[in-house]
Amino acid sequence: MRASALLGIVASAAGCLTLGAGVAAAQSGSASPMETSVACGAAVIGDQTSKPHQLHVIGAQDTVARTSFDNRDLLVIDGGTAAGVQLGQEYYVRGSSRLWHMEYIGAPSTRSIRTAGWIRIVATNERTSIAQVIHACGVIFKGDFLEPYKAPEVPAGIDRDDSTGNPDFAAMGHVVSGPEDRTTAAPGDYVRIDRGSEHGVTPGARFAVYRDIASAGMPLAAIGELVIVDVGKSQSLARVVRSRDAITARDYVAPRK
Repeated sequence: MRASALLGIVASAAGCLTLGAGVAAAQSGSASPMETSVACGAAVIGDQTSKPHQLHVIGAQDTVARTSFDNRDLLVIDGGTAAGVQLGQEYYVRGSSRLWHMEYIGAPSTRSIRTAGWIRIVATNERTSIAQVIHACGVIFKGDFLEPYKAPEVPAGIDRDDSTGNPDFAAMGHVVSGPEDRTTAAPGDYVRIDRGSEHGVTPGARFAVYRDIASAGMPLAAIGELVIVDVGKSQSLARVVRSRDAITARDYVAPRK
């Protein structure tokens, strides 16, 4: 990127902060703690890794080059008005993450998508923009891509532990991954499961979590409870509402009917 192109918007960035703050309040500033939790927990369900993304984080306004950023930074974006970017727009910052091998359940490997936070455009020219970090869920990395911000839809009661209904063991699936590429999760964390709309899963559905303790003659051990937050075709995002041990990738999940 040319220095002159960047300097043209650096000078105006400070003057745009006050204007942008009002726009942000109308879009994401009124998010509840649970909405913020769901937005950060979202691992983006679906085939997101193969689709092209036009806008990316390429750096930050600083005296040295860096590859990781947080909510104290003004980020430099590799697109401007020519790419449809406008002052005050908000975007999720997301990145491709770990490759999860799922051959053990007869499914192809899948790469998860992490949500690093969301930003607001505070200055822009034809080719480049400057963005203020509104909320950082974790570390933002150089190369992370942008997607338009949309307030998350939060199913009613996802903060409650509700074990009503009997587990359907004939429709069991698996935990695929925990939060931020971890293989374990605790209450309040989000996990991906290998059950989606093609299996009849809907937002707000409840799943019981079980584990095979690999001991001859022993039944599956009850581990915890999940509630579905977001649904894709073959996978869903679920919030852990209760567990008596760390929920791990490969644990079984059974829908409550």
